[in-house]
Amino acid sequence: MNILLSLVLLFGCGLTYRLFSRRRRRRWEAEARTRLLQAMLEIDRLLGDSLTLPLALTFNQLTNTLSRRLGAPLVWLGTQESTQEPVRLIAVAGGRKSVALDWSIPVLGPAAEGSVARAIQTGEVLLCALRGDASYAHWAIGDDSRLRFGVAIPFRSLGGTMGVIGVFAPSRERLSVVRNPLWNRLADDLSVFLERRKNAVDVSHIPGYQLAISDLLREILGVSHMSAAYDLVLSLLVERMGALGAWLVEAGRGQAVSEMRWVAMRWRDSEATTQRWCANVENMQSEIGQIVRELALREQSKIISVRDSEMLRRCRDSYHAFAQLEALGAWPVFGENGLHAVLFVASAAPDYFGTSLQVLLRQVCEALHIAMRQLGNVAEIRRRTLLYQALLDEGDIVLTMQGEQPLMEETCRRLVSGTLFATAWIGCFEKDDQLRTLASAVDGDASPSMTGFSPQEEKLIRQTWQTHPRVSPVLHMDPKMRDATVSPALALIPILRGGHRWGILAVRSTAMASFSADVLELLQRIASLLGHGLDELDLKRELADEQYRQSWLATHDPLTALNNRRGLDVYFNHAMMRVQRAGTWLAVVIIDLDDFKPINDTYGHEVGDRLLVAVAQGMQSVVRNTDFLVRLGGDEFVLLLEGLHSVRDLEQVMNSIRVAVETPVFVAEGVSVQVGCSAGLTLFPMDQSSADALLRHADEALYVAKRTKKTRTQYWANHLDLSDLDRMLLEN
Repeated sequence: MNILLSLVLLFGCGLTYRLFSRRRRRRWEAEARTRLLQAMLEIDRLLGDSLTLPLALTFNQLTNTLSRRLGAPLVWLGTQESTQEPVRLIAVAGGRKSVALDWSIPVLGPAAEGSVARAIQTGEVLLCALRGDASYAHWAIGDDSRLRFGVAIPFRSLGGTMGVIGVFAPSRERLSVVRNPLWNRLADDLSVFLERRKNAVDVSHIPGYQLAISDLLREILGVSHMSAAYDLVLSLLVERMGALGAWLVEAGRGQAVSEMRWVAMRWRDSEATTQRWCANVENMQSEIGQIVRELALREQSKIISVRDSEMLRRCRDSYHAFAQLEALGAWPVFGENGLHAVLFVASAAPDYFGTSLQVLLRQVCEALHIAMRQLGNVAEIRRRTLLYQALLDEGDIVLTMQGEQPLMEETCRRLVSGTLFATAWIGCFEKDDQLRTLASAVDGDASPSMTGFSPQEEKLIRQTWQTHPRVSPVLHMDPKMRDATVSPALALIPILRGGHRWGILAVRSTAMASFSADVLELLQRIASLLGHGLDELDLKRELADEQYRQSWLATHDPLTALNNRRGLDVYFNHAMMRVQRAGTWLAVVIIDLDDFKPINDTYGHEVGDRLLVAVAQGMQSVVRNTDFLVRLGGDEFVLLLEGLHSVRDLEQVMNSIRVAVETPVFVAEGVSVQVGCSAGLTLFPMDQSSADALLRHADEALYVAKRTKKTRTQYWANHLDLSDLDRMLLEN
């Protein structure tokens, strides 16, 4: 019987221990899930706010968040450049991060059986015991009780490569369960963030790319030989687009390697490096020829990553000039008879060829095609183009010039280029009836007698100004003023601006034949385009002024010219991050004017507005350059004081504010008014709250300062110093 009772007792104790252990394990797992969920929420906010921040900073913040929220002694994040490369650690956090000896984890050889290699291969989250794990055999883990278990979370990094997040803990329960979907969500969120960040960076380049292609198109139309066009393109890619190097290969008939011709090359380093690099490129004729033949068949661009190309890896390892090569792009340049050349672009970044850059490279190739077509014109078309160049390019001038004076000067300069006209002049009559020159240009071969206006010409200019004909009659100069070999003529065309007479375009030619009916018609069109260009500049100026005014009004108070609440919202979080990085204080102050309402009621709103403006100007004059002053509305202001190191710094600024506010303001002759002020403040980061909460705390402190106005020793109250009674009153 005693034996039976003993067995029953032992069985009961064992069952109780199992139930207790299971309950404790479930509690630990529940706590781990909660901590993981909190970490995920914080990481979601972090990734949402970090699209434009440096990637290394974001990864450091992510690992620190996981370590802090999960209580993990070690968290690391690393990426793998290729399947043959080890995982390189980018960020490590936690109290035991010193065990990561060389910041790398091998995945080949014996390490292929480790948890990190298996997580990358399977794409699944893996939980493992660290002792004996081949991935960490070279780390100083030993018998550290805090590093007994680890979880490897694979995610897809940039350019199709893989990355892994490792989290270490002393027990399985601390890591929650491996199949917790939050681990997979972490990996998915990180992959989505990397893709979104890549797209954001790509989009941020679009304005610069558009400006670059605009400059290229403007310059490439003026080249006299294709070598100059090639130089423009390669300079654009290397100097403005950040390419490692670029070169052009003209393909012969049939794209045979022996018929290829290396026509232009450019490298971003010194001239000596460029020469060595060019020699290395020419040694790659077989590889380049293969790409040229493929483009001739496909007629599409091609991008090759060193990670995916044995040929490029061999080139990188064989030639010193290619040591930084990570990606190579090839774009076809088509001529009238098919493939004419191939543009090669080398990069030191694997993700260099973003979508917007690919669009730019296609436009570059189209620009080269345009240049080839333009330079292929026959001699007769070329002569005709030179004859009418100034007339036909006025539209380009109107579109490209950003100012009134450059627009007029460029118009005159182009009219005298190509020896079509000897002089070009734009002017008007001032209010004193004096002729004023606005812009002019003279051909280098023009006679000195053609650089001014004779009295007869001035009379005709005045007549054109007054009668406003469409095109003035052509005037032959006085024979006494003629050069022996020159028979000049003058044409005058009115210029309208805003639908009204504004100026006159005067063009002088060395031959009467220059002013045929079609030339006069084109001159009238030039004057009309010039007028439209001036109208467009006026409109752009008005739009820019209005946009600036609207943008300014969106973030500023129109009465005091201080920032408003929207401006505060934009500035606040940045100020908080700056003081956190600098290790200083941020004072959030709300200031309310005392006795403002009686003055406003007694003297009227106009005096009240003048008083508010004077107070705002006074406060603005005493705050520091790093401080931020805001008018919330009415007689309430917000002041953000950055870079504080002590209470003394705060008191100095606050005392200056009080002096500025209480300075009497003269509202009429012999009449002055004066207001006082109350203020509430709180200090960040001692007050670890959000921006909205910091404002609320400062407002609560302001309430206490106003309530104790008669008994207070200073005009402000600090939320951090409020008594229990004050806090109870605020809550009620």
